[in-house]
Amino acid sequence: LVYTNAVFKEALRKWPPIAAFSRTTTEEIEICGKKIPANTWFYVSPFVMARSEKYFPQPDEFIPERFLNEHP
Repeated sequence: LVYTNAVFKEALRKWPPIAAFSRTTTEEIEICGKKIPANTWFYVSPFVMARSEKYFPQPDEFIPERFLNEHP
């Protein structure tokens, strides 16, 4: 079941079931040099994050093995 779980996670990474989800800042933060005030709503796109080379090498490839060495 370990490999099946990795396949499932990779499928969700490559084809996320939602377009975006919202979050609210609890304190002032800085993102890419821009200050975001506390209590600001913003949206996060799992599709965009999952296509980032920074977080997932070869993001357009289906590679379940990337999830086999996860640490809880």
